[in-house]
Order: sequence, then C-alpha cells, then structure tokens
Amino acid sequence: MLQQQIIEFRSSFTRTRTAVNLTVGLEYIAGSGNDNEIILQGQDVLSQHAKLTLSPEGLCITPIQQSLISVNGSPIGDSAILSDGDWLSLGSSLFQINFPDHPHTPTQSTPTPFKPQTQLGTLTIGRLPECDIEIASPLVSRGHAKLYCNANKVEIEDLHSTNGTFVNGQRLNGRVPLQLGDHVAIASFAFVFTGEALEPIDTSGQVCVEVRGLYKEVDDCSSKQTKRLLDDISLVIEPGEFVVIFGTSGSGKSTLLDALNGRRPATGGQVLYNGTDLYTSFDAFRATIGYVPQQDIVHRKISVRHALEYTAHLRLPPDTSELEINDYIAKVLNKVELTEKAELPIDTPTPLSGGQIKRVSLAVELVANPSILFLDEVTSGLDAGTDKRMMRLFANLAADQKTVICVTHTLENIDVCHLVILLHKGKLVYFGSPKEAAGYFG
Repeated sequence: MLQQQIIEFRSSFTRTRTAVNLTVGLEYIAGSGNDNEIILQGQDVLSQHAKLTLSPEGLCITPIQQSLISVNGSPIGDSAILSDGDWLSLGSSLFQINFPDHPHTPTQSTPTPFKPQTQLGTLTIGRLPECDIEIASPLVSRGHAKLYCNANKVEIEDLHSTNGTFVNGQRLNGRVPLQLGDHVAIASFAFVFTGEALEPIDTSGQVCVEVRGLYKEVDDCSSKQTKRLLDDISLVIEPGEFVVIFGTSGSGKSTLLDALNGRRPATGGQVLYNGTDLYTSFDAFRATIGYVPQQDIVHRKISVRHALEYTAHLRLPPDTSELEINDYIAKVLNKVELTEKAELPIDTPTPLSGGQIKRVSLAVELVANPSILFLDEVTSGLDAGTDKRMMRLFANLAADQKTVICVTHTLENIDVCHLVILLHKGKLVYFGSPKEAAGYFG
C-alpha cells in the first residue's frame, strides 16, 4: 500500500485552506483549472501552473512551461522541495504550505502529560529540569506551581510565581481542585485536565490572534456625537506571521494596534488569543505581550548591557539567576545585531545611530521572550536603508515563531512581511499579502 500525506495550501489573501491527500510517487497538477487535482485560485495563477510529486524526500514542485514560482521569496528553476510552513508564490498569489499531521518541533521544551492516578503525591511544575513538568521559558518561575494528587482528586496551587497560574482564565489564589475539562495556563503554555491526565494543548508558547467584529467608539467633543474609530474589523493572524498595519493619518492604525494588545481595549467585538478572550483574561497573557512604542524607551546614559540587565531584573521572575540573565541577554544582543555595542553607553561619548537605538528598545522587550510583539511606528524617522534593515529584523523575529504586528507609515519595505492590513477611516479595506495588494486595488 502506497504511503499518503495530507497537504494544506492556505491562501494569504482569502485565508481559505485547500486540503489534498497525496500519494507517494503520483504526479498532481496544481492551478486554477477546475480539472486539476489541486485547484488553487488567485491572481496570476495559471490554469495549469505546477506539477507536484510526493516522495520520501518531501513534496517536490516543478513549474509548468516556465510559470512563475517562488518558495519563501526565492524564484525556483527546475524544481524545489516544499517543507511544512513554507510560503509558495504562484505568480503573485501567496500560499502557505502546511502538513497537518507533520510532527511539530517546538522551540522550547515540551511538557509531557502526566496521569495523577499513577503518580500519586506532589508534583512540581517549573523552569528547572528537576521539576516533574519542566517548561523551559524565562516567563516561568523555577518552582511555578504544585499538583497534589490522590486517588480521589487533583489540586493545583501557584507557588507565588511572578506571572501566575490560571485555571479557566482566573489567576489562582490558594489551592483549588481541578475539574474535568479545566484549562490550566502557565505563561503562554496551556493544558487541559481530562480527569485522568493534565494534557498539553499548547506547548509552543505561540499566539494566534483572532479578531471578530471589532469596533471602537469615542465621544467627539466638538460635535457631541459618537465617533467610530474602528468599524467591524475581522481577521486572523497566525503564529510566525509578520503583519504590517498601514493607513493614512487618522485611519485608526495605533487604535487597532492598542486594541489588539489590550492597552486600549475596543468598545465591542472580540480579540481572541489562542481562542481565549484577551480582555477578560488579560492577566493570563500580560507576560507574553511585548510592546515597543514610537518613542525610545531606554535611558541614554547607561550602556546597552546595563539597560538589558535592569529590564531583566524588572521583568523576569526574581528567582532567575545571573547566569540565566546573562545567557538571555547574549542571545538577544545577537538577535538584534548589537553584540559589539553591548558595553557602550547609548549616547555618550559616541552616540549610537538612530537605527541602533531602535534596536536597543526592541532588545529591551525581547529579554522577557514575548510570544507576540507589537511595534508602533518604530521605524519612523529612519532613512530608507535603516528602515529596510529593521523590517528584515522584524521578519527574522517572526521566523522564530513570534507573532509580530507593526504599524508603519511607509509601504516602501513591506515586501518582507507576510500580510498587510490597510485601514481607511477605521474600516478594513485590505488584508492579504503585499504582493497581491496592487492587483486588488487595480
């Protein structure tokens, strides 16, 4: 019997998913034609655009008659192997490749389920390897929570952790019994109690944002009328996507950004993080949200390293060791390309450049390893070259499976992002890939 594999093609513009079951060794035609085995609709998608073949090496794609195909932004010649998560361009239409039953490789250690009936007594959850359930994240305290298991019930207790333990969205205060179906959240890691086991349901630490019918109303002082700043916005942003919010002055860019991160909640509608309402469960997600405002957020008279050290002591659990802090800082400095500037004062005697100062502000947020990052016009005032380098840096952060949402005042360098949100007078007028935007507006 031949081996088979389900492949999903997700359109970045319509967000629709096309799932097909492919058999190893057989050839499939993909394109906009209704007679194809794989029907993919989009601008510039030819009737027969590509051949796909599933082999033990992976999913191979080959252009038909010199059709335009790119994988992760790079044009292909004869053929290419597609991997889970790759971005495939057919002409100017963008699709993400997903293997639904492909084993996920998490970026942090994955907690394993436990069965309380077979592990009676006290079990610990925390950052240390010797914990019964280890979660290797700087957002998790060394000893974060305890589980008390006996033959009749299982209870959970928070151990005065910095970022808290939540059951069904409520922060724990004392020891409480777990009921069948209870959801337990520690930082951005989620579990469900099945009655027989505490099963991990989200061990990646990633955040998916779902927006449903969002609107924001304020009272206009001059007209004494209600003014709607955001009007019926619905969209989905997946983990690992770099999304740019663009619009003219007063279109609602920063209002939408702050509605998505909870700083200034919307009047109505819903913002869901991993299926949970952000506004009613904000404390559960507070530690996973990073925010960089337009104005610099660092003291100018200290060194880059000291700025990050102070932030680490403020934002990370008090039980984080100096060795751990130094390790986090080294990784962040390398990520924002400031390792060689670590010991220099930010503005004396030789000031850092505007772009470097912006990267220090970004590094301050990255020390706590947020799962979702909001950037409010952080490239404003930078020259075109620096703006481009910053946008590429944001794209690299998204490649680490962080959700990155950025307000920008220019469309010059949005080609590196996955999706563009275009606003006009508070309304969503476009949500899709930057490559498809021009065609959408004609």
